[in-house]
Amino acid sequence: MGANMKTPMISVVMPVYNGEKYLKEAIDSILTQTYTDFEFIILNDGSTDKTEEIILSYDDPRIVYVKNEENIQIVRTLNKGIELAKGKYVARMDADDISLPQRLEKQLLFLDAHREVGVCGSWMEAFSLTATSVWKAAVDPDEISCRLLFESTLYHPTVMLRREMVERYSLHYDPEYPYGQDYELWCRCARLFRLANLDEVLLRYRIHEMSVSRRKQMEQLATSSLVRTRLLSELGINPSREEIAIHDALALWKTPVDPDFLDRALVWLLHLQVSNQKRIVFAEPLFSSMLAERWYHTCEHATSLGIVTMRFWFHSPLRKLYKVSWLRQFQFLVKCLVRD
Repeated sequence: MGANMKTPMISVVMPVYNGEKYLKEAIDSILTQTYTDFEFIILNDGSTDKTEEIILSYDDPRIVYVKNEENIQIVRTLNKGIELAKGKYVARMDADDISLPQRLEKQLLFLDAHREVGVCGSWMEAFSLTATSVWKAAVDPDEISCRLLFESTLYHPTVMLRREMVERYSLHYDPEYPYGQDYELWCRCARLFRLANLDEVLLRYRIHEMSVSRRKQMEQLATSSLVRTRLLSELGINPSREEIAIHDALALWKTPVDPDFLDRALVWLLHLQVSNQKRIVFAEPLFSSMLAERWYHTCEHATSLGIVTMRFWFHSPLRKLYKVSWLRQFQFLVKCLVRD
């Protein structure tokens, strides 16, 4: 087991820490890819379970096994894996997920055909013991960039990076953002080159109680808020604590059903629009349309306020910037009137 003599086209980087439960399924999903010219760098971050035993049970020359003698956490481990990568492209993989058979092949073909794109992700299917749903992310690079002001628009375990860009801009995961390292990295990348997603499911994302997104949810929320605040500074905005709270609520699609919040949210969204029109940090009119979308959903969530919400929506400058079907507008009006 070791590195190929020939330089591979793709380096798949997968950190694992005490991942024995789902590890074999994750490894198998990479080793059975339709595209085969890759090295598979598996980094055991000081596991104390049967992780090493499972990895060593494979006899595949594409596997490059790296063992950390102690647990150094995911950010340092990821950076270590990227430094070791020899491929033209670097693909991420998590030890509890499943890559679909054509994932590497399709992302490789896309990046070969789109030289301006430095990172390519995809949609994914989230699944648990009780439910399954498809998570769709923005596909257009300009829309991805706009949406970063509110949320990460690349699903981390689906991405493939162009190593040339990584080396040219000395890109790495920032240890200052241990629980949102991917979101912070994509925001830096978006200022350097184009980001894209393929509009098809290429990975199955496992939701379980031991996943980092479950165990470190509060830390991830706090980190994401810091990243968003930094992006706001690019618009020339130094937000107050109250404005950060409003922005975070809009970002999480968890807005209070309160007339005062509706008023302050609209003022904030219009402030973002004017600030971007002055600096053109994000593409227009796409950015304004995205703000209008947030505003519509905020109003839609507050239909229990009745006629108050209806007036907020129909009298707002953002209303004409977001296309809503007549049926949906009718349903919105009915909910407002019935609850008034």
